[in-house]
Amino acid sequence: MRRFIVKRSIGRAFTVVLAGAAACGTALAQTPRSPGQAYVYELTVTHNVSVDFSNLPAGIRGQAAAQEERGNKTPVVYVLTLDTDRVNPDGSAHVNVSFTNSLESGIRGADPAVFARFNQFAATLDADGRLIPQYDPSMRLSVGAHGMSPPDEIHNQKAGQMADLFADFNTFAGGCAERSHTKSGGVWRVDSHDRYGLSRTYDFSASAGASPGAATVTMKGAFTSPTGSDSVDGNGHYDAVRRLVIDLHLVDTFKNAPSGGPASSGTTTMDYHLK
Repeated sequence: MRRFIVKRSIGRAFTVVLAGAAACGTALAQTPRSPGQAYVYELTVTHNVSVDFSNLPAGIRGQAAAQEERGNKTPVVYVLTLDTDRVNPDGSAHVNVSFTNSLESGIRGADPAVFARFNQFAATLDADGRLIPQYDPSMRLSVGAHGMSPPDEIHNQKAGQMADLFADFNTFAGGCAERSHTKSGGVWRVDSHDRYGLSRTYDFSASAGASPGAATVTMKGAFTSPTGSDSVDGNGHYDAVRRLVIDLHLVDTFKNAPSGGPASSGTTTMDYHLK
Protein backbone atom coordinates (compact mmCIF):
# COMPACT_ATOMS: atom_id res chain seq x y z
CA MET A 1 0.00 0.00 0.00
CA ARG A 2 1.65 3.19 -1.19
CA ARG A 3 1.26 6.62 0.42
CA PHE A 4 1.01 9.95 -1.36
CA ILE A 5 0.76 13.48 0.00
CA VAL A 6 -1.81 15.59 -1.86
CA LYS A 7 -3.63 18.86 -1.14
CA ARG A 8 -7.09 17.42 -1.58
CA SER A 9 -8.21 14.04 -2.79
CA ILE A 10 -11.53 12.63 -3.93
CA GLY A 11 -12.07 9.31 -5.68
CA ARG A 12 -13.11 8.61 -9.33
CA ALA A 13 -12.76 5.90 -12.06
CA PHE A 14 -10.00 5.76 -14.70
CA THR A 15 -8.50 3.77 -17.60
CA VAL A 16 -4.81 2.96 -17.67
CA VAL A 17 -2.92 2.38 -20.91
CA LEU A 18 -0.07 0.02 -20.17
CA ALA A 19 1.89 0.97 -23.28
CA GLY A 20 4.08 -1.81 -24.56
CA ALA A 21 2.98 -3.96 -21.62
CA ALA A 22 6.30 -3.10 -19.97
CA ALA A 23 7.09 -4.62 -16.61
CA CYS A 24 7.00 -2.23 -13.66
CA GLY A 25 10.74 -2.42 -13.02
CA THR A 26 11.58 -1.78 -16.68
CA ALA A 27 9.33 1.27 -16.88
CA LEU A 28 10.79 2.78 -13.74
CA ALA A 29 14.32 2.26 -15.01
CA GLN A 30 13.63 4.46 -18.05
CA THR A 31 13.91 8.24 -17.99
CA PRO A 32 11.21 9.56 -20.34
CA ARG A 33 11.70 13.21 -19.32
CA SER A 34 14.26 15.44 -21.02
CA PRO A 35 14.96 19.20 -21.09
CA GLY A 36 13.07 21.03 -23.82
CA GLN A 37 10.04 18.75 -23.78
CA ALA A 38 6.63 20.38 -23.62
CA TYR A 39 3.38 18.77 -22.43
CA VAL A 40 -0.06 20.32 -22.87
CA TYR A 41 -3.04 19.34 -20.72
CA GLU A 42 -6.59 20.54 -21.28
CA LEU A 43 -8.80 20.50 -18.19
CA THR A 44 -12.56 21.10 -18.35
CA VAL A 45 -14.37 21.69 -15.04
CA THR A 46 -18.17 21.44 -14.93
CA HIS A 47 -20.28 22.19 -11.86
CA ASN A 48 -23.80 21.10 -10.96
CA VAL A 49 -24.14 22.65 -7.50
CA SER A 50 -27.07 23.62 -5.33
CA VAL A 51 -26.48 26.06 -2.44
CA ASP A 52 -28.96 27.01 0.29
CA PHE A 53 -28.98 30.81 0.24
CA SER A 54 -31.97 31.16 2.57
CA ASN A 55 -29.87 32.64 5.37
CA LEU A 56 -28.44 35.39 3.18
CA PRO A 57 -29.92 38.92 3.32
CA ALA A 58 -32.79 39.25 0.87
CA GLY A 59 -30.97 42.00 -1.02
CA ILE A 60 -28.16 39.71 -2.20
CA ARG A 61 -29.96 36.37 -2.25
CA GLY A 62 -31.10 36.74 -5.85
CA GLN A 63 -27.66 37.84 -7.02
CA ALA A 64 -26.04 34.83 -5.37
CA ALA A 65 -28.58 32.45 -6.93
CA ALA A 66 -28.01 33.98 -10.37
CA GLN A 67 -24.27 33.60 -10.01
CA GLU A 68 -24.73 29.95 -9.03
CA GLU A 69 -26.90 29.37 -12.10
CA ARG A 70 -24.28 30.91 -14.41
CA GLY A 71 -21.59 28.75 -12.84
CA ASN A 72 -23.64 25.61 -13.43
CA LYS A 73 -24.21 26.50 -17.08
CA THR A 74 -20.66 27.51 -17.94
CA PRO A 75 -17.84 24.94 -17.91
CA VAL A 76 -14.36 26.34 -17.30
CA VAL A 77 -11.64 25.19 -19.69
CA TYR A 78 -7.98 25.46 -18.70
CA VAL A 79 -5.16 24.73 -21.14
CA LEU A 80 -1.85 24.19 -19.33
CA THR A 81 1.51 24.12 -21.09
CA LEU A 82 4.33 22.43 -19.17
CA ASP A 83 7.81 23.38 -20.43
CA THR A 84 10.62 21.18 -19.10
CA ASP A 85 13.88 22.95 -18.27
CA ARG A 86 15.58 20.48 -15.92
CA VAL A 87 15.45 16.74 -15.26
CA ASN A 88 16.39 15.39 -11.84
CA PRO A 89 18.26 12.12 -11.11
CA ASP A 90 15.05 10.50 -9.81
CA GLY A 91 13.35 10.96 -13.19
CA SER A 92 11.20 13.93 -12.18
CA ALA A 93 11.37 17.18 -14.12
CA HIS A 94 11.18 20.83 -13.21
CA VAL A 95 8.57 22.50 -15.43
CA ASN A 96 7.42 26.06 -15.98
CA VAL A 97 3.64 26.06 -16.36
CA SER A 98 1.59 28.66 -18.20
CA PHE A 99 -2.16 28.37 -18.67
CA THR A 100 -5.25 29.97 -20.12
CA ASN A 101 -8.70 30.20 -18.55
CA SER A 102 -11.78 30.25 -20.79
CA LEU A 103 -13.66 32.56 -18.43
CA GLU A 104 -10.94 35.20 -18.71
CA SER A 105 -10.90 35.01 -22.50
CA GLY A 106 -14.59 35.97 -22.49
CA ILE A 107 -14.09 39.23 -20.61
CA ARG A 108 -14.81 42.13 -22.94
CA GLY A 109 -11.92 44.56 -23.32
CA ALA A 110 -9.51 42.41 -21.32
CA ASP A 111 -5.87 42.31 -22.41
CA PRO A 112 -4.75 38.66 -22.89
CA ALA A 113 -1.15 39.70 -22.23
CA VAL A 114 -2.06 40.70 -18.67
CA PHE A 115 -3.58 37.29 -17.93
CA ALA A 116 -0.60 35.55 -19.56
CA ARG A 117 1.76 37.48 -17.29
CA PHE A 118 0.09 36.17 -14.14
CA ASN A 119 -1.25 32.74 -15.22
CA GLN A 120 2.01 30.88 -14.64
CA PHE A 121 3.88 29.02 -11.93
CA ALA A 122 6.72 26.56 -11.38
CA ALA A 123 6.03 22.87 -10.72
CA THR A 124 7.48 19.37 -10.66
CA LEU A 125 6.33 16.77 -13.15
CA ASP A 126 7.10 13.75 -11.02
CA ALA A 127 8.55 10.51 -12.36
CA ASP A 128 5.12 8.88 -12.02
CA GLY A 129 3.25 11.64 -13.88
CA ARG A 130 1.99 13.70 -10.96
CA LEU A 131 1.94 17.48 -11.49
CA ILE A 132 3.03 19.11 -8.23
CA PRO A 133 2.86 22.93 -8.25
CA GLN A 134 5.42 24.79 -6.11
CA TYR A 135 2.97 26.35 -3.67
CA ASP A 136 3.70 28.09 -0.38
CA PRO A 137 0.48 28.20 1.72
CA SER A 138 2.06 30.71 4.10
CA MET A 139 2.45 33.34 1.35
CA ARG A 140 -0.38 35.87 1.35
CA LEU A 141 -1.30 38.41 -1.31
CA SER A 142 -0.16 41.91 -0.48
CA VAL A 143 -0.98 45.19 -2.19
CA GLY A 144 1.97 46.63 -4.09
CA ALA A 145 2.44 49.50 -6.49
CA HIS A 146 -0.67 50.69 -8.33
CA GLY A 147 -2.82 48.45 -6.15
CA MET A 148 -1.43 45.24 -7.67
CA SER A 149 0.05 42.28 -5.82
CA PRO A 150 3.64 41.34 -6.73
CA PRO A 151 3.88 38.76 -9.57
CA ASP A 152 5.53 36.10 -7.36
CA GLU A 153 2.60 36.23 -4.93
CA ILE A 154 0.09 35.95 -7.76
CA HIS A 155 2.04 33.04 -9.27
CA ASN A 156 1.96 31.32 -5.88
CA GLN A 157 -1.81 31.82 -5.69
CA LYS A 158 -2.20 30.27 -9.16
CA ALA A 159 -0.05 27.33 -8.07
CA GLY A 160 -2.35 26.77 -5.09
CA GLN A 161 -5.40 26.86 -7.35
CA MET A 162 -3.95 24.22 -9.67
CA ALA A 163 -2.73 22.10 -6.77
CA ASP A 164 -6.39 21.73 -5.76
CA LEU A 165 -7.56 21.01 -9.31
CA PHE A 166 -4.89 18.34 -9.80
CA ALA A 167 -5.19 16.62 -6.40
CA ASP A 168 -7.24 13.64 -7.59
CA PHE A 169 -5.34 13.56 -10.88
CA ASN A 170 -2.17 13.06 -8.84
CA THR A 171 -3.67 10.27 -6.74
CA PHE A 172 -4.64 8.51 -9.96
CA ALA A 173 -1.22 8.97 -11.58
CA GLY A 174 0.61 7.69 -8.51
CA GLY A 175 -1.73 4.73 -8.11
CA CYS A 176 -1.37 3.74 -11.77
CA ALA A 177 2.43 4.04 -11.68
CA GLU A 178 2.49 1.72 -8.66
CA ARG A 179 0.90 -1.02 -10.75
CA SER A 180 2.17 -0.14 -14.23
CA HIS A 181 2.24 -3.87 -15.03
CA THR A 182 -1.43 -4.26 -14.06
CA LYS A 183 -3.52 -6.75 -16.00
CA SER A 184 -7.24 -7.32 -15.99
CA GLY A 185 -8.44 -8.48 -12.58
CA GLY A 186 -5.88 -6.56 -10.53
CA VAL A 187 -7.09 -4.95 -7.30
CA TRP A 188 -5.11 -2.65 -5.00
CA ARG A 189 -5.39 0.22 -2.55
CA VAL A 190 -3.64 3.58 -2.24
CA ASP A 191 -3.45 5.76 0.87
CA SER A 192 -3.08 9.52 0.58
CA HIS A 193 -3.16 12.45 2.98
CA ASP A 194 -4.82 15.78 2.24
CA ARG A 195 -3.40 19.15 3.23
CA TYR A 196 -5.06 18.86 6.64
CA GLY A 197 -3.29 15.58 7.36
CA LEU A 198 -6.45 13.48 6.99
CA SER A 199 -5.94 10.01 5.56
CA ARG A 200 -7.91 8.93 2.50
CA THR A 201 -7.99 5.42 1.05
CA TYR A 202 -8.77 4.75 -2.61
CA ASP A 203 -9.73 1.42 -4.14
CA PHE A 204 -8.25 0.64 -7.57
CA SER A 205 -9.24 -2.22 -9.84
CA ALA A 206 -8.35 -3.19 -13.41
CA SER A 207 -10.53 -4.78 -16.07
CA ALA A 208 -10.03 -5.66 -19.73
CA GLY A 209 -9.28 -2.70 -21.99
CA ALA A 210 -10.43 -1.96 -25.52
CA SER A 211 -7.06 -2.86 -27.07
CA PRO A 212 -4.09 -5.17 -26.32
CA GLY A 213 -1.77 -3.83 -23.66
CA ALA A 214 -4.46 -1.61 -22.13
CA ALA A 215 -6.39 -2.07 -18.90
CA THR A 216 -9.37 -0.07 -17.70
CA VAL A 217 -8.75 1.01 -14.12
CA THR A 218 -11.27 2.37 -11.65
CA MET A 219 -10.36 4.55 -8.69
CA LYS A 220 -13.03 5.03 -6.06
CA GLY A 221 -13.16 6.71 -2.69
CA ALA A 222 -15.86 7.74 -0.22
CA PHE A 223 -15.12 10.10 2.66
CA THR A 224 -16.89 11.79 5.56
CA SER A 225 -15.98 14.73 7.78
CA PRO A 226 -17.70 16.73 10.53
CA THR A 227 -19.10 19.08 7.86
CA GLY A 228 -20.23 16.63 5.18
CA SER A 229 -19.25 13.87 2.78
CA ASP A 230 -17.91 13.32 -0.71
CA SER A 231 -17.20 10.46 -3.06
CA VAL A 232 -15.06 10.15 -6.18
CA ASP A 233 -15.29 7.99 -9.31
CA GLY A 234 -13.46 8.28 -12.63
CA ASN A 235 -12.06 6.73 -15.82
CA GLY A 236 -9.03 7.54 -18.00
CA HIS A 237 -5.77 6.29 -19.55
CA TYR A 238 -2.21 6.10 -18.22
CA ASP A 239 0.86 5.53 -20.39
CA ALA A 240 3.18 3.32 -18.32
CA VAL A 241 6.21 3.87 -20.57
CA ARG A 242 6.08 7.66 -20.71
CA ARG A 243 4.58 7.70 -17.20
CA LEU A 244 1.89 10.21 -18.10
CA VAL A 245 -1.86 10.40 -17.60
CA ILE A 246 -3.31 10.48 -21.12
CA ASP A 247 -6.90 11.28 -20.22
CA LEU A 248 -9.00 11.17 -17.10
CA HIS A 249 -12.68 11.67 -16.23
CA LEU A 250 -13.45 12.44 -12.57
CA VAL A 251 -16.75 13.01 -10.80
CA ASP A 252 -16.87 14.31 -7.24
CA THR A 253 -20.26 14.04 -5.52
CA PHE A 254 -20.53 16.00 -2.29
CA LYS A 255 -22.73 17.33 0.51
CA ASN A 256 -21.47 20.07 2.82
CA ALA A 257 -23.10 21.74 5.82
CA PRO A 258 -20.40 23.91 7.42
CA SER A 259 -21.07 25.58 10.73
CA GLY A 260 -22.17 29.15 10.13
CA GLY A 261 -22.13 28.78 6.34
CA PRO A 262 -24.62 27.82 3.62
CA ALA A 263 -25.22 24.12 2.96
CA SER A 264 -24.35 22.87 -0.52
CA SER A 265 -24.55 19.67 -2.53
CA GLY A 266 -23.96 18.50 -6.08
CA THR A 267 -21.22 17.30 -8.38
CA THR A 268 -18.02 18.63 -9.88
CA THR A 269 -16.79 16.90 -13.04
CA MET A 270 -13.20 17.23 -14.29
CA ASP A 271 -11.95 16.00 -17.66
CA TYR A 272 -8.20 15.98 -18.33
CA HIS A 273 -6.68 15.37 -21.77
CA LEU A 274 -3.03 15.30 -22.81
CA LYS A 275 -2.95 17.05 -26.18
